[in-house]
Amino acid sequence: IVVLATEPAQRPQTVRTSSEPAAPPAHAGRGGTGRETEDGSQRHTPTASPTAVGPNHLADPVVRSSGEIDPGSNPYWAQSDVIVTNGKPLTSLTVELRVAHTGGVLTTGSWSTLPKDDLEVSVRDEGGALVYRWTLKDGATVPAGRHVFAGQYDHAEGEREITGDRYSASGYGPSGAFAVRDGFHKVRPTK
Repeated sequence: IVVLATEPAQRPQTVRTSSEPAAPPAHAGRGGTGRETEDGSQRHTPTASPTAVGPNHLADPVVRSSGEIDPGSNPYWAQSDVIVTNGKPLTSLTVELRVAHTGGVLTTGSWSTLPKDDLEVSVRDEGGALVYRWTLKDGATVPAGRHVFAGQYDHAEGEREITGDRYSASGYGPSGAFAVRDGFHKVRPTK
């Protein structure tokens, strides 16, 4: 079983990946990120295809994710952050960020909070988007915690439309395979 949620305050959704019965609920894990979308909302809904959440769902998800436009972005340059939070170590992980070509989109770099020697990183144009991909190298492990994967790019002057931007993350951990994906929201700087 894989449990997906994109925000800690959101009720997790269960996706069955095997025929084995689900374990009883462990404990309810809730908390806020202290970051808001431009409209003041903190809810972000995943686009995975979960089964109905029932009494056997796990209350503490193994992997959560969100996509944010960094508040330091400006009318000429932006940074898209994919945030992956895992409760247990992961033995494989691939994160993909797709920045839609909305005019003047050119890469200026990328980074991650994971050690650069643990990742293979690529950037290329593909299907109308600038695609950043981070893949965990064989033998490396992603420790439990919050990890950021950031793509940086120039764009045409003005506020850039982000509705065509997407991310996905997939991999394997102690609970089995997982996959999450969603779009992006703009973040207000914290005061």
